[in-house]
Order: sequence, then structure tokens, then C-alpha cells
Amino acid sequence: CIGRYECPVDGCDFAANSAQPKQVTGRPLCKGMCPDKALSQSTCIHHKVPLVHTGPCPAYWTREIHQPTEDNEHGMTTITHHKTHNHREPPNEHISKRAAEKLEDIVRSNKRATPSVLKQGVEGEEPVQSLHPALINTDRVSYHRRKALKGRRKRSKSRDTLRLSELPTIEEDLGYDIFPEPPTLGRGDANITIQFPHMKSVAKEESRYAHQTDSIEKWFKDDGTGNTYTQTITSRHSEVLGRHVATVMSISFGRTAAHYKRHFKAFILSLGYDTFEEFENGFDGNISDFSDAEFLGFRQAVMSVYGITDAESVDWERLYKFCLVHFQRSVERVKTNYSVVPHGRQDEFQEMVDVLLSEETTEEQFLDTVDKILQEFPLTTNWIEWYLEHFRGALVFPAMRNGTIKGHGRDTNAGEVTGRWFKTRAYTRSEIRRPTLEEGLGIMVREGQTVQDDYSAELNGVRTGYGTRSSPRDRVAKKTKRSATSVVRNIKSLLEKSFARLRDKEETGKRKRCRDPYVNDGRSPDKGSQLVPKHKRRKLSNSQSQRAKTTNVRGA
Repeated sequence: CIGRYECPVDGCDFAANSAQPKQVTGRPLCKGMCPDKALSQSTCIHHKVPLVHTGPCPAYWTREIHQPTEDNEHGMTTITHHKTHNHREPPNEHISKRAAEKLEDIVRSNKRATPSVLKQGVEGEEPVQSLHPALINTDRVSYHRRKALKGRRKRSKSRDTLRLSELPTIEEDLGYDIFPEPPTLGRGDANITIQFPHMKSVAKEESRYAHQTDSIEKWFKDDGTGNTYTQTITSRHSEVLGRHVATVMSISFGRTAAHYKRHFKAFILSLGYDTFEEFENGFDGNISDFSDAEFLGFRQAVMSVYGITDAESVDWERLYKFCLVHFQRSVERVKTNYSVVPHGRQDEFQEMVDVLLSEETTEEQFLDTVDKILQEFPLTTNWIEWYLEHFRGALVFPAMRNGTIKGHGRDTNAGEVTGRWFKTRAYTRSEIRRPTLEEGLGIMVREGQTVQDDYSAELNGVRTGYGTRSSPRDRVAKKTKRSATSVVRNIKSLLEKSFARLRDKEETGKRKRCRDPYVNDGRSPDKGSQLVPKHKRRKLSNSQSQRAKTTNVRGA
């Protein structure tokens, strides 16, 4: 036995496995030798101190090989354990044969289930980590899944369902609280918010990563009640898990500011700040798209929690930020509309926009640039005024704000990917493209339980993935700066592909008209119909129309 690494702080149970010592010249492998380092994690997650090895362990095992005999033609191997370990059991790294066989059966019956879906459980089966603790590691599950996908069996479907009647007892069944605020049903701001204990731990991590909030709209199946069910997810990067995960999930029965207020109120209360001063100094900030209802819901939640009566007394740009990528997409739509920005002047328009977004731009330079844009490109008036009016300007342009959020981040890309995987896993696991309300509740519980299990495993020293961890800051540091031109080129390419797909659908007649038109309250007036004046065709009188017809006949 090569022992294990433990946290030197009294009362801390965090531990890590030892790396297998390597044989080097002058140092052969022998019984009782100490390893050189821990297998993966070398510092305690809780106390940030180096782990210490427990020292030489007296326990060892021997193997005795018996040659084939008349009674046993294949021979036999006997393994014997000697002495007692001087340390507690290290984290599990290898799964048992029985667990591997059971996992193989589950994978072959559900060959489309990804490792993250297997960890949430498929129909009739518990999450795979219940088979063996080592299967909490997503990469290990992926490895065994690839090995198992050699045969084919009939695939069964899993149903994600949590009935509304089960809400009062779900916390007792799980063994911990998951509702930061009681569900509000039968009200104008009806909302069901779920936050598992370790989702709350991720939200409270002092990592200086901004939170990201995104909504999945028009995903739920219409049940005829008139409710506009919307899935809202607040997420952030976790240093413990090494990935971006959800911290609060809500299903609201509408998309008004009152519904978003319920979501953000539960989120703010979970952070544990007693006063607004503590909240303002400690909160890493939230990044969202340009939805008016979403921002107003956040503002109302903050004012409600901390008893603020005057909204103008708060510098909201220190707490909230709009996604820069959403703004750049809008810029690209306006710039490529030649009725608004004449052909050949796209670079000139982009340079002016870059001045508006620059951290170095002064207030005077900002105002001069806005005037220049309106003079050179007068049809952009509606568009630029939409971003400057009300509260948006301070949350977009550095020259208009008094400070900014403390956390790292400038877009909602990671949050949108979290929502995309949210939908993908639901379909892969249960073939649900548009869930009902009860199916949506079940999906939220499975997602929350996965974060809960993974976080608990990491706190106990059990890795949930292989390799070294990377953070958004590390990726930004290693990534070379791309010029504004390359960013625009990439966005333009994506937009052209999207427009091409729409044209193909229109030509083939496959495009379906929406029964109820979708209104995006977070999009600026950047379409040609909103920017270019409409010239009405003059209607001819009966006498003029008759003369025109007569002229055409003579001409013929």
C-alpha cells in the first residue's frame, strides 16, 4: 500500500490518492515506499493548503500462483492481504467487475445516453454513481461507455416527470431543501424555483466569476392554460468542479418582470448578504441579454430584498451587465443592411462603434461619435437611440457608466451553452423535445441532483473528470487577441449561413408560420422595416385609373 494524501487541518476529511511511484535508477520499487506526489489534486479544496502524505503503510498483499493439476487444469492464483492499514480508505478510483457489467447493460440499452445523462439516470435505473462511487467521474463513465458500445440492444426511454402534487414531499424524499422560495402557484407571478444545496455553494464561491442568466423561451409544450412557460437558468463557473454549472433554475408561468423578480429574489437571498452594502461589495455581478423584463425583474428583486425605494440611488451598472456578443450581432445586422449603411462604408461604421465600446473613450468623445453616426448614417437613429435610452446605455457603453461588475465575464456564451445542454440531455435521455410542465420539473431535479453529486464528490477528493482544470481566465490568457475585423467576419459568416437556410426554407415552402408571433423585448430596432421609411404608393382615382388603361391600350 502506498498510503494516501490528507489535509493537515484537524477535522478535515479531504483526501486524494497517491500516484504510483516510478522505478528510477538507484531506487527500485519496494514494500513500504512513499510516493512522490498525489495522483491529481495536490491542495485541499476547503483550506487551500498542500496535502500531506500519511507516511509508509505496513499493509501489503502477496500473490501465489499454483500450477495446473489434474483437478484444476487452468491453475489457480491466491491473493492474501497482510497487516492493517494505518490510514482511512482512499477515494475509489477503480470500479468493481459487477458495477462494470451493470453499466455495460445500461449503456447498451440506452446507447444514445451520454455520460452526463447516465449520471442523472435513465428509465428504471438509478444514477450510475450509485453502482460504484468511482463512477462519479464523468471521464471514467465515458471510458466505460465507449467500451460497452460494441453490441446493440433495444433502447428504452426515460421519462422525466415530477407531478405538482409531489412538490410538498420532494424535499423530504431527497433529504435536503431544494426550494429557496416556496413555489407560487395560482398567482400572477407564478414561479417554481429549484436550488440544490451545492448549487448554492457554487453561487457563493469567492471566485470573482460573474453570474450569467439566460431564458429558454417557447420550449415547453402548450397545455391550453394560456401560461407562457419559460425556463430561466442562472449559472457560473465553479472552481471546485472546473466547469460552468447552473446555480438557480426556475420555471415561470410568464415572461414579465414580476416572474423574473421571483427568480432573482430566490437567487439573491441564497447568497447570504444581510445588507445592501455587503451585497454591492461582494456580488460578482450578473450578465444577461437585452431583455427589459429580465433587468427590471432583477432591479425589483434587489429593491425588495434590501428595502430600497429609490431606484436612481443605485449604480446598477456595478451589479448588472448586458451581453456584448448580443450587441455585436445587432451591429452586424445594421451594418450589412445597405439601405442603412451604404455599401463600402461598413468599416467606417464599425470604427465608430468601436469608439463607443472602448474603455478609453471619454464622455465628450462618446457624444461626438454618436452625433457623427447620426449625421453620417441618419437611418440608424432608431437603433442608436434604443441603446441610449432609459437604463441600457450605462449597461453597454463604458463612457456612460459609473463603474462595472466585479466578476470576470463580458457575454452569456457559457450560460447559453448550459441551456443548450439542458435541452440536449432531456432529449437524449427521454426523447423530450418540448416538455410538459411536469416533465420540465423532473428535468430540473435531475440536473440539480447531478451538480449536487459532483460537488460532493469533489469535496471528498473524488475527481469527476480527468486531466488538468482550466478556467475562463486561463483560456483568455492563452488565447491570442483577435482583431475586431475577425470577430465581425465570424459573426457575418454565421449570419449569412442562417439567412441562407431561411431562404432555402422559403423557396421550398417548408417554413411554418407561427400561430402566435414571438415578441423579443431584448432586441433593438435593427431591421430594415424599422429603420428605412416606408413610401406609400399613391392610390389613383377612378378617372385617373381609366385614363391610364386607355393610354396603355393605345400604346399597344
